[in-house]
Amino acid sequence: GVGKNLTIYTWGSIEGVLGRTVAEVPTDPCVVVAKDAAVAIPLCSQNQSQAAPAGEGVVFLETTSPKSGEYQLTRFDANGRLIYQRKYAGTVRAVSASARDSVLKATIKGFPASEGILKAAGTAIPTVWPVVRHMFVGAEGTVWVQMSQDPSKGQPYEWRRYDERGMPTGIIRLPRDTRVVASHRQGIYVIEAD
Repeated sequence: GVGKNLTIYTWGSIEGVLGRTVAEVPTDPCVVVAKDAAVAIPLCSQNQSQAAPAGEGVVFLETTSPKSGEYQLTRFDANGRLIYQRKYAGTVRAVSASARDSVLKATIKGFPASEGILKAAGTAIPTVWPVVRHMFVGAEGTVWVQMSQDPSKGQPYEWRRYDERGMPTGIIRLPRDTRVVASHRQGIYVIEAD
């Protein structure tokens, strides 16, 4: 079936002792689990989770409606208390039939059994690009969300910044060959690939 396994996100000690449960990770709708394998659905909007850098909590990102472009951020503190849960609007971009075929062929080439697993589960390749590409949780409660772009256009990626209450506070555009490695209220640090 699709996304049957739930993972519990816990805090522990340096000695490896498990701590208390902070929150349940939302089920990933982008994974088809078969008898002997799990396959990621190509072009699916994956759920994401990331702990804050100083261990002060965890943030979950879910695409709540891929066809409308809606996504949601949920933040818990280290004690499992809900800090916020907010929905936002992203941009929906249709995937061309040729792009869908190309992605499916690449998936099957990399893991031939995936075609049968996806067909058996009745899974279809999405008709829209994922709304969100990546999320980064920074210091002081900031969250940065990298919006997806149509890869054929070669445009820079748009990053949306949210404050410690989940309120939008800005947008920046970064070259496609950069990745965010740290951030705080005043700035963002990126590494640019050569």
